[in-house]
Amino acid sequence: MTAPRKSLGQNFLSDRTTAAAVVKGGRIGEGTLVVEIGPGKGFLTRALLAAGADVLFDDVNVE
Repeated sequence: MTAPRKSLGQNFLSDRTTAAAVVKGGRIGEGTLVVEIGPGKGFLTRALLAAGADVLFDDVNVE
């Protein structure tokens, strides 16, 4: 895992409580389809999966 690149405006979510709040606030539940662009360290991805969401994600960093 690489560090966030400030030049690309990247900020990685790293708090499980915040990730859970996002999922709850978004009313994400069993079978909800979520497209996540740039999953970073996966904190939100794991919270989405724990809620039963179907998650498609893409993470492309051009070197």
